[in-house]
Amino acid sequence: MKVVISPKRKDFFRLDRVWTTKSALIHYETQNFNAFTIIVISHFILIIAGLFNPQLLAIPITTFLILIIHYLRLSHISHLLEVKRKASTKGHENQQTTVVYEFRNYSLFKTSKISMVENFDGTSLKNQNQNLDLNLKSKRKRKINVNYPLDEGFGEKTFKEISIFVSDSLGLFAFKIIFDQKDKILIYPDIQKIREHKLLNNDDSYLSGDYEIFKKGISPNFYSIKQYQYGDPVKNINWKISQKINELVVNEYENAVNLKVHYILNFNKDAHMGYGVNSTWEYVRDVTLALLKNETNRSHYFDVYSNDMQTELSSGKGHFELIELKLCFMKPSEDKKNLIQKYLDEKYKGHALVYITPFVYCSSVMRELSLLKEYFASFSDVHIYLIDPFEAAYRIIMDNYKADLLRAKDESSKELSASLNELKNLGAQINQIKIKPMHKIDKQLKQWGSNVAK
Repeated sequence: MKVVISPKRKDFFRLDRVWTTKSALIHYETQNFNAFTIIVISHFILIIAGLFNPQLLAIPITTFLILIIHYLRLSHISHLLEVKRKASTKGHENQQTTVVYEFRNYSLFKTSKISMVENFDGTSLKNQNQNLDLNLKSKRKRKINVNYPLDEGFGEKTFKEISIFVSDSLGLFAFKIIFDQKDKILIYPDIQKIREHKLLNNDDSYLSGDYEIFKKGISPNFYSIKQYQYGDPVKNINWKISQKINELVVNEYENAVNLKVHYILNFNKDAHMGYGVNSTWEYVRDVTLALLKNETNRSHYFDVYSNDMQTELSSGKGHFELIELKLCFMKPSEDKKNLIQKYLDEKYKGHALVYITPFVYCSSVMRELSLLKEYFASFSDVHIYLIDPFEAAYRIIMDNYKADLLRAKDESSKELSASLNELKNLGAQINQIKIKPMHKIDKQLKQWGSNVAK
């Protein structure tokens, strides 16, 4: 869909604001008449003078005819100018994507001064005004490449409508053309490295042997067969038995995987804050993928459970990629269900648990920490990761509100610290990660050993 917005009457006669800067500290704003207003005022003076000398009337009449022709020319170009965007459907975080814009001039005139505003929520260069020196002749087309850095986190991002401004060299008239073309791009995460946490194994697990295998491969000790699940190694499929029962089954070995980990992510709206790449949910997803990458390398079984997400307990690269894809579409939602209570009703007890949540005092966090204390004995080991957003907020907000922010943090952290102290005394490992405005999570994850419950 294409919409052409012609200049309004108030745009012809206006004051343009100009910032005049003399130094880094001295600057002031001035208001100047635009070029069209100056031309009209000067020619109005000539018209008054033409009442006494009729020969002077030829100048304003000629000028106004030229302006009318010039206006009709730009209007003709605007209605017959077409732009198409060709963007990739996939990208990778912290890299860049190249977008191809194809301009087609179906008008009878040559284009010159064109500017384009692109709105893309996957880059920090939002609403960038691209000044294009586009000398496009009549009935011709031209392609222009623009690179956008993908530095606003991972997930599904959208190229919204394209705004084109067609004007003349003097800026007398400006036509706005809106092309309602939307393209989505799925940005895959740049998974950071994180120090491996040492989760304790459950002694009651029937897959636990007298020794541990933490490398790729399987134990030579056959245990049983089980139904094939997505992510199981294809080489472990027992083809003979599968053919007999007409169902895929895989061989299960002793101690092939001696650890099962369940990840619970708090994605309730009341616990999250921030925007885009500097939000708590972005860090929750980053930390989760960094930890799951380690579980995949160790051949552990794992699953992820959250508000709108539930995966099977499995292992392998395929299972990790499935979770990675699902996390790309995860955002905070309104869910009053208790994640841990629902998890205990549906999952096996006695496995390791990793709970990741923002360090924010709210009903969902306090409720789930209380349940962790109540059912702590049901897990072989518990690790809690807290995403602290206050440092980023303190740097961004105005100085007048910093005292209120610190007071709110102190009041909220009292009850949180009390609950975390109780969990720490029970044996839980508690780690805190602070959000920084520039999203340099790779440096933070190497220093996540600080304990908040001191």
